[in-house]
Amino acid sequence: MQLPALHIGELTARVPIVQGGMGIGVSLSGLAGAVAREGGVGVISAAQVGFNEPDFMTNTVEANKRALAKQLKKAREIAGDGIIGVNIMWRGQHYEDYARCAVENGANIIFSGAGLPSDLPDCVEGTSTKIAPIIGSPKAARVILRLWERHHHRTADMIVIEGPKAGGHLGYTREQVKMHESDGYEKEIEEILDVVKEFEEKFNKKIPVVFGGGIFDKKDIEHYLSLGLSGVQMATRFVATKECDASDAFKNMYVKAKEGDVTIVQSPVHMPGRALLNPFVKAFRQHRIPVTNCFHCLKTCDPATTPYCISMALTPMTLTARLIKKHNPNAKVVFIGPCAAKKLEAMRRSVRSEVDFVLTFEEMAGIFDAKHVDLENMEEDPDGVSDASTDGRNFAVAGGVAQAVVDVIKRDHPEQEIKVANAEGLKECRQLLKLATLGKYPGYLLEGMACPGGCVAGAGTMQAIKKSQTAVGLYAKKANHQFSSETEYIKELDKLVD
Repeated sequence: MQLPALHIGELTARVPIVQGGMGIGVSLSGLAGAVAREGGVGVISAAQVGFNEPDFMTNTVEANKRALAKQLKKAREIAGDGIIGVNIMWRGQHYEDYARCAVENGANIIFSGAGLPSDLPDCVEGTSTKIAPIIGSPKAARVILRLWERHHHRTADMIVIEGPKAGGHLGYTREQVKMHESDGYEKEIEEILDVVKEFEEKFNKKIPVVFGGGIFDKKDIEHYLSLGLSGVQMATRFVATKECDASDAFKNMYVKAKEGDVTIVQSPVHMPGRALLNPFVKAFRQHRIPVTNCFHCLKTCDPATTPYCISMALTPMTLTARLIKKHNPNAKVVFIGPCAAKKLEAMRRSVRSEVDFVLTFEEMAGIFDAKHVDLENMEEDPDGVSDASTDGRNFAVAGGVAQAVVDVIKRDHPEQEIKVANAEGLKECRQLLKLATLGKYPGYLLEGMACPGGCVAGAGTMQAIKKSQTAVGLYAKKANHQFSSETEYIKELDKLVD
């Protein structure tokens, strides 16, 4: 069977395949452009698309809009006259801003799910950009099409059905997902097509319907086309391709996945979704993973109660730098420590705007010598910054980071058992991760220190490891607090991305 073309108004995809949008950073210009060039519909995910922008941490919305514009331009250069779409979650904050940005930068079509995008027509009014709601039931199809008819006097240009085997944010309960896995979804597809036909007749236009969820090969495509659908949506199938924008490590997880590794999770938008059973999934099934850095990305997410967050977290260096610049915007931030790896971290585009310089102890000693500064005979300022904790100061010693986490959890949840596994040095770290992937540490908190002994043994240290560890331990005991969460700055954590 030769696959038919997919017609979306005046747009034509030679191949009836829509590439599903995958965030964060999985489907960007590379994948979307390649799919569109080959005749399908390429889709960029707008979810935290600006994560590599230098000001993402401090100016998230503008960074995302700027990055979305860049990605659309790059995708167009790859795709030529192919069809490029953008997937935008309705439950995302600043939804309308991202939709209008997509329109302004030449998106051919906007796909929108994770809720019912009632105001999406407003974002494309007067433009040629098509709109396609993502739905999961006949009821959802009827509701969104009626809303658009009554309030906007228009209808959809395309409908995407995401069935119970889809990845994203499924519009079903867990029970419905399990039920439909066993009995199939053909009846619901038929009912959705009947709903769509009603609105096709009302508006005298063809509304193509595509189906996504569990589609793997040509046989699957032909099956769904035989049901009267116009095309299919495929996402996971594209992940392991060379053109996919995800990291090789991410791709390899898919390639190495076995039957039974796919599981149902509750997504941050309060919908079931599919995920590979990895250590992160196992961890949040055991206990909630607190959100320490909120990007305010979802309308319906409460950082205080959400079981986990899939957006980027801040390192202590970057978080501290941001706190300093929040209070002193013109300050120059210099990180001084024994860790040479911090130099690489500070070179990342997402960190450059926070940390201006990184110096090792050895480099700092050289500066003191050049300026004839006798550090040992200098008196400590009694009014200096000293709002530190014992646990915080012990970060630098092997086991210190994990212990700080354990102490905070046990203080607030004494009934909670926390199992920890530590590794020092790259060899031990590799072994720890290998054993973890084999299932040896389910629900464990893993701490890996690249340097044996911890950060005090970094490449830029100035004395023997044992001596450094002892000095850190004595210094830690003089701290004002035991727990890292007792610092006065803890109350500002959720403000650092505003």
